[in-house]
Amino acid sequence: MADAGIYRKTEKGRNEIATRANKLGLRERTMLIMVDDKTTRAGLVAKNTHPTSDGIINDLLARGYIEVVRDTAAADAAPAPATAEPAAAAPPRRRPTPPLPAPRRSKCRCNPLRAMPAAPWLPFSVPGQTT
Repeated sequence: MADAGIYRKTEKGRNEIATRANKLGLRERTMLIMVDDKTTRAGLVAKNTHPTSDGIINDLLARGYIEVVRDTAAADAAPAPATAEPAAAAPPRRRPTPPLPAPRRSKCRCNPLRAMPAAPWLPFSVPGQTT
């Protein structure tokens, strides 16, 4: 099969991922999920180190779940066509967020660390309590 091609899912492959209609095995489904429009066969085999990865890719190709989009060797040899697209505009500037207001001081004047009166119902004394 094409070793240097870029693979992508066919409609049948996308349908299988969405519905599990054809009951692919775990390894086949995993490989099908890994296929995108950017990865070559070597990249897919490198991601999935199982010994049968090549066979799984061949099987998915033969059954129509994936297809070869383009051959990377031919694409690398051909020069890229010049496009007359305008340069991408800079993203719009965001307004700076206003500073947060100063924290309010509590109106409570109590001291949480002061000694509390002893609790007569406790069978033991608590450190810091006065009797």
